[in-house]
Amino acid sequence: MAEKKTDILDKGAIIQRDDQTYAVVPHIPCGFINDFNMLRRLADVAEKYNAKALKVTSSQRIAIIGVAEQDLDAIWAELDMEPGQASGLGIRNVKACPGTTFCRLGQ
Repeated sequence: MAEKKTDILDKGAIIQRDDQTYAVVPHIPCGFINDFNMLRRLADVAEKYNAKALKVTSSQRIAIIGVAEQDLDAIWAELDMEPGQASGLGIRNVKACPGTTFCRLGQ
């Protein structure tokens, strides 16, 4: 019987339902991207490593889903971003007010 894989939290990776691939979720502070090259980099890395999808999460992040375990180190090196809190104990799904610059209800 094959050994069931688990999350590799020290590599910022979350095992997917197929028990073969992982998701990585870079930290995007308050969900704002001011450097549009970051979006290009996310898409380029996802394409280069044959990700199955990009997902906008409820935690204001963009997850790269369905990547191989052997590619995790290279993915993080190319992204040059910190992992977002995605698993384990911690506060999650905290929403932040974007302020008056991007929201008519901002304070």
